[in-house]
This record gives sequence, C-alpha cells and structure tokens, in this order.
Amino acid sequence: MKLDIYDTHALHSDGAIMHFDVLLPKCADEAIARTFAIQWLNSIGVPSEHIRLENCQFCHSEPANPEIEQAISSDGYAIFQMEGCPSPI
Repeated sequence: MKLDIYDTHALHSDGAIMHFDVLLPKCADEAIARTFAIQWLNSIGVPSEHIRLENCQFCHSEPANPEIEQAISSDGYAIFQMEGCPSPI
C-alpha cells in the first residue's frame, strides 16, 4: 500500500505546539487529512475547540509498513507522533 503523508502542526490553547503526520491511503486529500487530524486529537483528549490546525498539507508519499497498513485498514488513517505529542498510543 502506498501512503500520502500530511505534515500537521496544531496549536493548543495553552500555546503548546503539536507536530504529527497524518498517514492516509494514496490519493486522499487535505480535507480528509484535516478531519482525521481533528478526530485523532479528540481521541487523545484534546477537544477541537482547544486546537487550531496551523498546517495540514501534503508532504510526500511512501510505502506503508504492515503496522501502518493494519491501522489504516481498521481506522482509515494512522498518526506518526512527533514534537509535543503524548507518548504513542
């Protein structure tokens, strides 16, 4: 499976920056990436009213590893956590 990677930055109401990638099946679009970014933030207990998505744009494509393929098959997306994110869940 080929993935499209959307580089995403969110600003929390307390000023903290969260940087993460939204991984989607190839040929998704930015609107879908933004929707999944907000869905993931809500799932980790960050209400969308406390987040401003500063950036969520296509970055690159790459092949998926089996773990990411499984997450996308079950949830429709996967998240790669980077700066300011909680420990991976």
